[in-house]
Amino acid sequence: MTFAVPNKKNAMKMTDKASPEKLDTEQPVEIRDWEPAFREAFFQLNKAWIEVDFPLEPLDIAVLSNPEDHILNKGGAIVAALIGTEVVGVVALRPFKENSMELTKMAVDTRWRGRGIGEKLMYAILRVAQEKGVPRVVLFSNSNTAAAAVRLYFKVGFKEIPLEAGVYDRANIKMEYIL
Repeated sequence: MTFAVPNKKNAMKMTDKASPEKLDTEQPVEIRDWEPAFREAFFQLNKAWIEVDFPLEPLDIAVLSNPEDHILNKGGAIVAALIGTEVVGVVALRPFKENSMELTKMAVDTRWRGRGIGEKLMYAILRVAQEKGVPRVVLFSNSNTAAAAVRLYFKVGFKEIPLEAGVYDRANIKMEYIL
């Protein structure tokens, strides 16, 4: 999957394809706030990881198709990781319950996993939560199908808390980060 963002200052040519082999030395990861040009990548990256183990649910389709209405216009945020002009990862933060936000819709292109992009996205979205004055960020995940992601959440400081029933069918773990 290649999701290029056209017409950006200092962007590489559309014919230049980002290469995982060049990531560390030639193509740094840039973390950027949401731009409408990221919509297709946001949809496709999340669809790809969800459909590996679960069906895409109607709510997933609604949120991924219109993140402005479901996340941004409700006080949330989305950040993207780019290498050159290619969106290689995304993560969102949305209001959850009183005094908390939910980290959601985090995905990194499979070609770029294992290179620290997820961790950069995590720290970026936690900074956004801190800037918003949110004292607590929660997330829901699946420790069986997303074990690497759950390890990352622990690494950056999330702690496991009791999972209430009925929030997400595919979740088997709930975690929180206190800011």
